[in-house]
Amino acid sequence: MTRWIPRLIVGVALIHTLYGLFVLPASLDANPLTGIADDGFVDAVEGDVERGATFWFLAFGVVWFTLGHLTHWVVRRTGQVPALVGWWTIGLTVPSLILLPASGFWLALVVGVLALVAARRDARAAVEVPAS
Repeated sequence: MTRWIPRLIVGVALIHTLYGLFVLPASLDANPLTGIADDGFVDAVEGDVERGATFWFLAFGVVWFTLGHLTHWVVRRTGQVPALVGWWTIGLTVPSLILLPASGFWLALVVGVLALVAARRDARAAVEVPAS
């Protein structure tokens, strides 16, 4: 399971980014990405809820990609998933689910729980002493 945690996090990042690039803009009257580009990017989001939502979807996609890449790097070097990956993911998703229960945060919550399970298994495997 350890090898799958970074992949699952990158999967969340991919879904988040694709939603922000394609699904959300297509569901709005005016494409917020086009509007941001037409306004020259600088200060093109402030005051516009649709542009703000699109920006945050894309920004958090980058955050998820970063977390997935960092987790992959740690797993390659240590062979273990850091428990903090699970705790921080759960810490982000639980308040988000309280505020927005009909959302994709449920998927991130599952990934956080799986990261904790993997970290616990990795920790147990590290302290097991082989019988002589």
